Amino acid sequence: MKYPSFEDLARVTRDSARLKRDTRIDPDTQICRDLGLSGNIGIKVLKAIESHYKIALKAELFDRIETCRSIMQENRDEIPVIQSLLGRPIPEEAPITLGQLYKLVLQELHAMPTESQAAHPAN
Repeated sequence: MKYPSFEDLARVTRDSARLKRDTRIDPDTQICRDLGLSGNIGIKVLKAIESHYKIALKAELFDRIETCRSIMQENRDEIPVIQSLLGRPIPEEAPITLGQLYKLVLQELHAMPTESQAAHPAN
């Protein structure tokens, strides 16, 4: 089985989110903070990835994207300096990077039975 490259995942993400071609995407890119993919848009991107690779991502990942959305909405008007002056931490709870998402995609693909295993199940 041939596994996809990181660049392939970046392309699927960029296309499904309709990001500009010059948007920087690397393994350290945070899905919510750097790309602004949360809520319905983030869910749409995850579903596009599932469809493209014919896998099922865990519900936890969808929940994290949803949590990311609420954190971003709470703090969108406050700049980090004001947050730190008020004693409120800058929310970085469980950031999801594209590199982490790539590893999850590879794990799901690796867990899938190969064609020969599906044709000849173990007794």
